[in-house]
Amino acid sequence: MADDKKNEIRDRFIRVRKEYDMNQRQMAEYLGTSPSFVSEIERGSRNPSKNILTSFDEKFAPKYNMRWLLYGTNESGPENEEKDKKINELVGTIEQLRAELREKEKKLNEVNDLNMQLIKELLLTRH
Repeated sequence: MADDKKNEIRDRFIRVRKEYDMNQRQMAEYLGTSPSFVSEIERGSRNPSKNILTSFDEKFAPKYNMRWLLYGTNESGPENEEKDKKINELVGTIEQLRAELREKEKKLNEVNDLNMQLIKELLLTRH
């Protein structure tokens, strides 16, 4: 998402949290996530995950919903349905990429552990 769009989402997210008189920890608990994730959304460093968007929809409807958080409107219609479909596809892709990244990080950590073990063995055999 472009920075302007991310800032708009961030601003709407903060607006809802403050309107419901919650701090970040309370909002995180209410949405089923961590306070650090809420903080990252509010700093604009992360976008809401699919789970957050779904929870937001469930917890704050009908006044606020995913469409409002992402686009600033609750109006339905064919153009918004298409946008919602695109957003769901993009969120799904992001979640898939995050899962792949976690798996690659895990493998990289395993390789690093093996390298450290080999280095230790080499050092021991030299002495």
